[in-house]
Amino acid sequence: MPDSTHASPPGAAASAGGAELGRNSRAGVTQQVLAGAIACAFIMLFTLGWELAARRGWVDPFFVSRPSAIAYQLFDWWHGGTSRGPLAVHVGVTLTEAALGLMAGSLAGALGGVAFRAGTLRGEVFQLFVWIFRPAPLVALAAALALGAGFGMAASAAFAAVLVFFVAVADARTHRPALATLRRRCGLALAGAVLGECFVARSGVGWLIVRAVHQFNAGGVYAAFVVLTVVALCVDMLARGGERWWLRAHVKAPVGR
Repeated sequence: MPDSTHASPPGAAASAGGAELGRNSRAGVTQQVLAGAIACAFIMLFTLGWELAARRGWVDPFFVSRPSAIAYQLFDWWHGGTSRGPLAVHVGVTLTEAALGLMAGSLAGALGGVAFRAGTLRGEVFQLFVWIFRPAPLVALAAALALGAGFGMAASAAFAAVLVFFVAVADARTHRPALATLRRRCGLALAGAVLGECFVARSGVGWLIVRAVHQFNAGGVYAAFVVLTVVALCVDMLARGGERWWLRAHVKAPVGR
């Protein structure tokens, strides 16, 4: 007859596992907060050191600017300090081009993956063309799209769509859901939109970068870098949320008794 003297009460093991999981979760959150605090402190120290070095003449502010000049440039752009509207307009243009490129590239890639699926003759021919043209220099591709689509939003969106297309068609050929690579697609769409703007656009964050370079405005270049970093982080956070939602909704937990 089994001895029940030392038997655990029902649910004790589950409670212990839940408590341990909770402790691990709190430890993970604490570590993330600590890492964020350290990163913020490092950024603040770097910014102060940069400002001090520029003001003392240890570095040439003509080439590296200084944080105060960058902050003033952002303030000036935000209040309409460009010939084509305030900063919000340029950010909106870039995000619109990236969104159009994301949708067009994803749709074209999905259709291409279905029409030229792996294991078929036409699929192998298509893969050969992708292999030939994919290593092509991105700068040359952007210039070619500028000649074909004109100097405007369409060319930048088309370049973003081309970059997304390569990922989308690979996902479709391997039957990988689109939301599983949403972060990668969004990153490529944003990068393609900004790079296209550097060649063909008359507005957008990429246009701000080129304009600052032509004016020998180092503060403008770094200010555009700050803007692009913030925009990219926001886009990545939204895309990561979409990927996590898809995982929770479609990945089934193992069933056990």
